[in-house]
Amino acid sequence: MVDFDKIIDFHGHLGPYLVLGYRAGELALEKLSAERHFGIEVTVHCPENPPPRCFIDGIQLSTGATFGKNNLFHQTAPELSAFFTNKKTGKSIEIQLTDSIKKQFIPRIGPELEAFARKVAAQPVEEVFIIKEVL
Repeated sequence: MVDFDKIIDFHGHLGPYLVLGYRAGELALEKLSAERHFGIEVTVHCPENPPPRCFIDGIQLSTGATFGKNNLFHQTAPELSAFFTNKKTGKSIEIQLTDSIKKQFIPRIGPELEAFARKVAAQPVEEVFIIKEVL
């Protein structure tokens, strides 16, 4: 469940990339049975600039991984994806966006942007993410 107040307080506003990152982080913690903060390592692949880079803030908020703890990393890439590893078990997954969610991203501003972020938050996981086990 997405805590919109927590997200807005952390990031300053509500946007779809932020929500996607938050959801991806929550999903990874669940799938990997990893502990927040120190039990997870994350490498995020995304463009260098906002708004897609806001995906990182969402992951940071939901997982507790941070650049300062050296368990959150960024690599510049044209597409969004994230690799999550349970530091205790070594098990890893990659989370990517589905083609259907990518097609929904068109330029939006103001209240329309927030409404779209809330829509993204409500969509079923299988419509938003592709989850791959990493060997």
